[in-house]
Amino acid sequence: MKLKGLKSKNILNVLKRNLPLIILVLILIIVTVVSIKPGKYILSNDNYSPELNPPLSVSRYLQSPAWRGYRVLGFASDSEQTDIFRSGIFYIFNTFMPTWLVNQLFYFVSMAVGSLSIASLIKLLLKDSKLKKYSNYGYLFGGVLYFTTLWTMWLFYQNMAPYIVNFGFLPLLFLSIYKYSKEDSWKNLLYIFLSSLLFTAASIISTLFLVDFLFIVLFTIFVHFSSKYGRKREWKNIFITLGVLIVTQLFWILPFLHYTFTTS
Repeated sequence: MKLKGLKSKNILNVLKRNLPLIILVLILIIVTVVSIKPGKYILSNDNYSPELNPPLSVSRYLQSPAWRGYRVLGFASDSEQTDIFRSGIFYIFNTFMPTWLVNQLFYFVSMAVGSLSIASLIKLLLKDSKLKKYSNYGYLFGGVLYFTTLWTMWLFYQNMAPYIVNFGFLPLLFLSIYKYSKEDSWKNLLYIFLSSLLFTAASIISTLFLVDFLFIVLFTIFVHFSSKYGRKREWKNIFITLGVLIVTQLFWILPFLHYTFTTS
């Protein structure tokens, strides 16, 4: 009896400790389930929908990353090849899931990843401040607020995939950078690398990447200067963080710079 009572108490403690996460996940699941429309597609309003034929999109990005030879007589591609990872994900999942379901889940997964990431980041920030006791409340409030604003409603009705990728994976990148600033391990550096790859699809709008990069630089400097390490190691970690991000983007930045400087 004592063992059962102890187990029940432990379960209750776990549920209590993770209640904000459970509530947020349940809300996101409910929103996703009631929003899924069988047989329908969410198509970007700029007529850019590589998910309709991922193999074709991937082959174009690999064979001609800097030139859109399939458009009219040919047209320079500024950063269209950045969508290769998103197209690759569609390519893989389409082998065992309906295309329409993969298409819709991409948007809802982006919504969930963005909300959970921003919630986790707020919780970590509060834990490292004098407001530590409010970290769980901050987690739930921040996560819910992030995907319930009028801006979020406009974003998902507007249906421009790069902005939705930005909504979902920029917070994940911020979270990874923050974790690396607190513990500069290979594991956290790998998180930065993976989140940078997922974030890449937002860079199809190159000006969006430039604005994001400015905020990423400022955020990286701020969190690293607030870390436990000395200045020399902090600067080293800043350059490593930004270096990993830039390296993951070079496959489109170099052709983009070449096109910009040769045609300006």
